[in-house]
This record gives sequence, C-alpha cells and structure tokens, in this order.
Amino acid sequence: MKRILAFFLAFVLVVASGAVGVSVGAKTAALGDVNADGKVDSTDARLVLQYAVKKIASLDVPEAADVDGSGTADSTDARLILQYAVKKIDKFPADEQEDTSGIISPNSEAAGRPFATPDELEGDGPPVVEGTTAHFGYFALTTELNAGLPFNVALYDGGDSLTAVLPAGVDTTALIPTFTYYGKSVTASGATVQSDITVLDLSAPLVLTLTSQNGTSHEVTVKVQTLDTGLPSMAVTLNGYVGADAIQKEEYTAGNFYLGGGDSAVCDYAQETPVLVACTIKGRGNSSWLLDEKKSYTLKLDKKTALLDMAASKNWALVANYEDKTLLRNAMGYYFATAAGVPVVMQVRPVDMWIDGEYWGTYNLTEKIEIEPDRVNITDVEKPTDKNFVDLPADQVGYLLEFDAHVVETNAGGLLENVGVFNPYDEATWEELAKVGWKRYECDYFHYAADTEAMDYVFYNPETDETFFKLPFLGKWVTVKKPSTENLNHNPAMREYIFQKVRELDSALEANNHNVIYDMLDLDSFAAWALVQEMMDNTDSTFHSSVYMYMDVDGQFTFGPAWDFDRSSGNCSYWDNKNVGNVLNSRWCWAAFNTDNGRAALQRAWQTFTVNTLDWYDVFEDYQQLIEKSRIYNFERWDILKKHILYNQESLTDETMLSFYEGEEYQLFIDHLSGWLTGRMNKMNQEYKNRFPR
Repeated sequence: MKRILAFFLAFVLVVASGAVGVSVGAKTAALGDVNADGKVDSTDARLVLQYAVKKIASLDVPEAADVDGSGTADSTDARLILQYAVKKIDKFPADEQEDTSGIISPNSEAAGRPFATPDELEGDGPPVVEGTTAHFGYFALTTELNAGLPFNVALYDGGDSLTAVLPAGVDTTALIPTFTYYGKSVTASGATVQSDITVLDLSAPLVLTLTSQNGTSHEVTVKVQTLDTGLPSMAVTLNGYVGADAIQKEEYTAGNFYLGGGDSAVCDYAQETPVLVACTIKGRGNSSWLLDEKKSYTLKLDKKTALLDMAASKNWALVANYEDKTLLRNAMGYYFATAAGVPVVMQVRPVDMWIDGEYWGTYNLTEKIEIEPDRVNITDVEKPTDKNFVDLPADQVGYLLEFDAHVVETNAGGLLENVGVFNPYDEATWEELAKVGWKRYECDYFHYAADTEAMDYVFYNPETDETFFKLPFLGKWVTVKKPSTENLNHNPAMREYIFQKVRELDSALEANNHNVIYDMLDLDSFAAWALVQEMMDNTDSTFHSSVYMYMDVDGQFTFGPAWDFDRSSGNCSYWDNKNVGNVLNSRWCWAAFNTDNGRAALQRAWQTFTVNTLDWYDVFEDYQQLIEKSRIYNFERWDILKKHILYNQESLTDETMLSFYEGEEYQLFIDHLSGWLTGRMNKMNQEYKNRFPR
C-alpha cells in the first residue's frame, strides 16, 4: 500500500477547481473536495486513499469522495481526484453517470437462454387451457427465421415481461419470434402477432396484449437488449450447441462465427457491419488449457475475413487472459513491442465473447502468428502436393520457428509440479517413443565451436504433429511451425536445411564468431525483442516457450512476433526478477550483445524505446477505460478476483491485502500492475543509462 500511495503522490501538483456540489450540513462541498476546504487537490486524493486502506477512520465529507459513483470511497476515487487536480480530466464519472437500472446483465437469468431446437422448450407439454388462460409456453428467436442472429435464444418469462440480451451489433429492428401461446390472441398496438410470421421491431420495449378465450387480457412487455459495453461482441456457436466443454485442444470443432457492434466513442475498431461466417475452433495454450472453463482458443474461419480493422485472414487467436486479472498485460506487451521496434507485432482487440449463446467474458481477439502478407511476411508454401514441390530448393522457402520446451514434457500443458522432462536422446527412452510412432532424422551441420562437421537428430511427435530439435549452447528446444510437418515430409531437404541453419547460429554464438553472427542474425530485431521481454519480465524470456523467430530466403533470422505476456510484470509466483538484466544474461543474448554490432543494436533499440514509450501510462489508462464496462461483466461471470489462479502472486490474494480493496478488488490488480510498470521503467532507465552513458 505504501508503494501505491507513493505512486499517487508522485504526481502532486496543487490545482484548485470546482465541481458538482454535495450537501454537508449547512455546507456544500464540491465532488472530490473531501476536506471541504473549497478546492479539489492532492490532499483530497491522499485523504481518500488513506481512508480506503483504513489508515484513517473517516472523512470530513464522505459523500464527496465517491467520484466514480460506485457507492464506495476507494483507491479508484483517489486516483481520479488526483487526475482532476492536475487537470488530466475535467470531470468525474459520477458527474455523467448513466442510469443503469434497466440494463440486463448478460450473466443473469433475465438474459434468456440458448437452445438447439424448439423441442427443448416444450417442457412437460401444453398446460390445461381454461377460459381465462392467456400466456406463452415459450417465446424465442431463432437463427432459422432471423438471418442476422448468431444463436437461438428463448426469452426469459418474468410474468409481465419477456427479456433477453443479445451480442452487440445484432439488428433488433426486424425480428420474427417463434412462440407457443395458450389463449385466444396476441396483439401489438391492435395488430395480430403470429408465431414464425410477424416481424417485430424490438429495438425498444414492445407491449404485447395477451387475450384469453373469454375476453380477459393483460399486457406483457418484450425487452430485447444488445450488450452495451462499448466493445464489439463476438459469438462462436457450435453445431448442435454442444457447449464449450466439447471444444478439444488438438481437434477442430465446427460452428459459426459472429462479430459485430461496438461504440466508436469507446473503441476505434467498432464493427459497423456484422460478420457471420462458418468456422472451426480448437483449444490453445499449455498450462492455461487446464484452467477452469474460460480458456483460450484458435479460430479458423471458412474464408479470409477482415475483422475490427485488422487485415483479412482465416486464422485468429481468442485469448482469455484468465490468469491476468487486469486483462491488460498482453495488450501492454504488444504496445511495448511496437515501441521497441519489433518488426512484426500481432494486433489485439478486446471484445465480449459468447459461446453457444452464453456470455463468456472479455477476450482478446488477436491476430494468430502465421506466414501471411500482413503478419509474418515471408515466402510461404501452400501446396505441398504440387508436382514441383519435391524439387523446390530448401533455401527458397520461409521458415517460422518457436522455442518451446513443452515438446519434451511428460505432462505437456500440465501444472509445473506434475511436469516431468524426458530425454529422447536416451536409447531406452527412444525405444519406447518409437513404439508410439515417434521418428528421428539424422542431420549434419557445421559446428563452429569445434570447427568441424557434426551430426544430430531432428525429432517428430505424431501425437502433437510437431517437428523439433535441440540447441546445445542455448540448451533449449526449437519447433518448426512452418513449413508444416506435411510439407517437410514431402520435401525432407527443408527439414535438414532449417536444422542446419539454426544449429549453425547456435554454434556461432557459442564460438563468438562475430562475422557469422552478423550474417545470420538480425541484431536489431533481437535487441528490440529482448528489451520488451526485459521490460515485462516475461517468464518465457528464457526461451522456454512462446518465443518466435523466422527466416526468409535471405537466410537471416529475425526475432518476433512477441507473444504471451499473461505471466509477466509481477504476475507469477515462481518468476519475479527484481532487477533488470536477466534476459540480457541468457546465453544467446549475452553472446550477441557483447559483440560491437550487438551493443550498437541494443543501444539503437533502447533509444527508440525511450522515445516511443513516453506515453505508456496514458496507453495503460486508455486500455483500462476501454474494457471498463466489459471487465465488470467478465468478473461477474468468472468470480475469481479473490481466488488464487495457478501461478498468481500469493501476496495479491492475501486476505489482509484484499480487505483494503473490499468491493473493489479489481483495482488492487490495476494498482499493482501500474506500480510495477512504473518501477520497472525506472529500473530500465537506470540500467541502460549505465550501460550506454552519454
């Protein structure tokens, strides 16, 4: 808490201001003026923060402290008051708070429920109909009759109301309902409403009159809302509505994809024209795949489609950010990657996600790392069955690689304490692996450290369909992502070629052979990548996994794209480097950046980084505001803010710490991340000023 208080007070500039009045006995204090001294300044911010962490028991004007209109005075209010005092904002959220009393949560029963066929809605069959009977058996909207609808939904029957929440962007001005009715008639403004026929405008509440056989009647109001968090909504509806649990990690499941909506005043990537296209989906991630139901996915559309101002592609990643309770680390990691000059950075767009008609939380719709013109733009091979493919020279193809130690884990994707590492070089182990279809290929390469030719193996695991090999100097494993294993089997020369090239680079770094290093490695991209990993203190920066490198026909390796920052920046119990320098001390980095050209590349990257990150805190706050409404529904759906998830820092789920933020637990994680990044940036500045004195 001292760090947080210091962070707020670091901004201190005293500025008087006026705001909406709050009555206090005979006084009227401005909103934010908690000590009623006639001005809103850093003293008010300090008092509110002390009150929030229970350092003081009361405030002179407690009503003036709740500037965000949340109902409590907390650290968020302190931050907003300080921003107001230094004129970073000119009004408080409470000044313009909207009426949310009629808004239906997508997590509530009133949001309706999805279904595969209307037969599911019949229940125990029709009721006994009497002269006074006048009610619906069910009232639903189906994709069969409503082409723009992403899934079937049965409206919730609240007696005098029928309600549902649909994804943002769904056109509700002309919907055809499907219903069963027990009584004489259903009318709207005197006109008969018929199931499967009548088109209704449900963009505003619509009153239906239900009349019984004996002429009595009553009114029911239909309220169909579209989710309004400011973000676009995305929905994946599986064939047969089989549920999220049916999605497998290795095999694709077929369904349909929807994307639409968003408020251009909130996000600059609103999807004005909704997208509806067939798709397949499968799981992604390693240890994260074992987390509760909110998982990450790989999405493949049936046709290339441009989404949210991102270039057209079939291939996308849906990232859950489940371990990261700020939901911001991946977005900030990609921001820092862009700032540092990493050549390729995947774009990310926060969205609201639905699976089979159920609201599933805040996700990042992210460009998947692929060889494509607007992503990793290197020479691709798409048709391995072409008659000329077998004869295609191996140096005329682009290669995409990932450093990934999971390939030799006995419990790949499991918890660390359950993971074992096996050695495919051990002959007894190899005999067992060969029995289940593993293959190994002998490949020669030049070993610069020994100044001689050498031989080693490239391995293939049929269960994961991965081709990979080990780097002795780095001590890590590399998988060949592209060309695919199918392509490598059609043209084995490619497998041997990429093995030779990476092994030669590893050996040149070990031998400190500067000329070969300069020739084979794009040092500028390596330096930019290393800076981002250092800034975020990413667990994967040790080349354990999610580290990408590619090579085009020029034969030089380029680092990137940067990927996967959920376990970074103080969000990992087994990885928290207090000081800067861990990444630069790894074997490849140490060897590369202790060359003249490597030092120069690192200095250039740092100069670029410092200029481009002057606005980092503004970007951080912008991202926070972008997902503000969505994250509330997310943590309503996934009640985890007080829970320890996988490798979260223990201190952040400590009962004492959580008690300081009671009712505002999300702010704890925001304060922690903003404070951590502030401290890290200061350490980075000090480290690189010492490394590159002027």
